[in-house]
Amino acid sequence: MNTTAEPGPPAGSQPAKSYRPPFWPSYFVAVWAIASGIIALSAFDIYPAGWGVFTRPLVAILGMAGGLLVFCGDPWWKPLLRLWALAQVAVIVVDPSGELTRQPLLWFVAFTRGSNVTVVGDQVAAVRAFGVNLMGIVLYLFLWYIISQRYYQDVPSRRFQFVALRVVRCLLVLFLAVYAACLGWFWGRPWLESRQALAMIQCPPPGMEVFAGPVRLGTAPLAITHQRLVAWGLSRDDRPPRAQLRLNALGNGLILSGNHTSTNLLFKPVWWCASRYIHYHSPWGPRGVPDPYLLAWNNTNAWVSLVATQSFGMVLTAGSPAPATARPGQVVEIPFELRRNPRDIRLPPPPAEPTNGRPVMGLVFMQGGRVFSRQADLPPEFINPPVGAVLRQTSKVAAPDAPGLYEYWLVYNVIPASTTSNKTDLGRARTYGFLEVRP
Repeated sequence: MNTTAEPGPPAGSQPAKSYRPPFWPSYFVAVWAIASGIIALSAFDIYPAGWGVFTRPLVAILGMAGGLLVFCGDPWWKPLLRLWALAQVAVIVVDPSGELTRQPLLWFVAFTRGSNVTVVGDQVAAVRAFGVNLMGIVLYLFLWYIISQRYYQDVPSRRFQFVALRVVRCLLVLFLAVYAACLGWFWGRPWLESRQALAMIQCPPPGMEVFAGPVRLGTAPLAITHQRLVAWGLSRDDRPPRAQLRLNALGNGLILSGNHTSTNLLFKPVWWCASRYIHYHSPWGPRGVPDPYLLAWNNTNAWVSLVATQSFGMVLTAGSPAPATARPGQVVEIPFELRRNPRDIRLPPPPAEPTNGRPVMGLVFMQGGRVFSRQADLPPEFINPPVGAVLRQTSKVAAPDAPGLYEYWLVYNVIPASTTSNKTDLGRARTYGFLEVRP
């Protein structure tokens, strides 16, 4: 039987290349990661404080770097985007520090409930939320499946791609190094110092500056040791070590006592988020307002939460008094504004609003053991301001008769028309300031 041989490939020819799947799914994931990162960073907030302060920027940067490396043709894109997708599920989709409905590009099928809600009267002082976004879990697991597939990619053949690749890699490594250094500085250093610390001052977010008048003592978390108390002049080296923390008379700071003397501590938010907190004017610059409902302390430890512009309930902000330096009995004008922020719709419904009452603004001057107080009625619209409205007013009061540097306490309150149980208070809001009275 005659057989005819199959003609083979021509001499010197290359074998046929295997089929390469299209690369477009990874480009889709890259665009999604970059867009999510940009939106997350632009909408990033520090209130309520929690681990989201550290994890959200990290996840956003990882996603943006991985997406850019896809377009640069760098093999780092796969591990970065894999980590990004899994971190989205672990940190953002199941989020113990914020509202899930405000996540970038994931506003649907989210189940969130308020937990650890602090309510004073019908005033929501703070809220922590926990929830699960089912659609987010499905979506990010699907993106992780796309990333895990075997895709081929040509090696970059243009010079600008190599330059972009090196820039993105360097920026990513630099960011991770700075991120690790910040975590070590904010948490590692105080943890090492806490072994010898007599007291600790902590706050969210870390980095809040602690002052004793014009003297800057350090940043929180702040470990208070015997050596530091001696350096600050609060303790003597020839006496037993001692440190005690207690709330001051106005509630706007803490009193730190050593074995020799005491000092009043004031606080200032860290520079990168200072605009997110309300502040009052002091002779040494702006200072943050501690939240009286969230300021927790004992003899040796304090947890200070400053009032943020996005705090729940009523927020009171005061401007500089005019004149800043008054004579005894001179009328001083203190401008202020009152804002009612919205409540979380998933919180329990607030009690019924009072049908009548009297909104008042109280002012208390203090200097050592001397107290000078005034109270003035406010217009009726201050009794129940609508959500989102900003009400402005100027309080006119007579300065104290005795010269000296006074610290004042400005308090908004609604006094019910009767004392029956069905009357509720809208809650308090407070702020502080200083006034110097000269003869």
